[in-house]
Amino acid sequence: MKEVEGGYFSPKLKHLKIGDLVEVHGPFGKFGLDEKKRNTHQHVFIASGTGIAPFHSVVKTNPGLNYKLIHGVRYLNEAYEIGEYERDRVVVCTSRDEKGDFNGRLTDYLKKTDFARNTCFYLCGNSDMIFDAMEILKSKGFDRDSVTVEVYF
Repeated sequence: MKEVEGGYFSPKLKHLKIGDLVEVHGPFGKFGLDEKKRNTHQHVFIASGTGIAPFHSVVKTNPGLNYKLIHGVRYLNEAYEIGEYERDRVVVCTSRDEKGDFNGRLTDYLKKTDFARNTCFYLCGNSDMIFDAMEILKSKGFDRDSVTVEVYF
């Protein structure tokens, strides 16, 4: 169990003992692929850490989908299940080692990358990353209708 320093949930999980009861609720919300744009747009999935989870099922249940996955992690070994995606559709951004496809935060990658006008963005992960990414996408001319958000933690 990786504890996020200053995090809300991971410290609680890390300190559980065998036999402790945990009550889990959810999922909540309606985070998913924009079906009206499924075949006409590129779908860019932007995830930090465990925020990659919902994109796994979206990709697996939509064969032939035109997608790109941008995954921000600290170290390359935290980029779990990367082998489950078409490798040429994945960019792993590593902020604390140089083993990823891009060395730096995923928001740095977004700043340096151009996207086609017919792109839909899906953001899931740390709230700071989401707010920063939304500002970057807005500065690139993408409005809120182009961005779907799920704050994962």
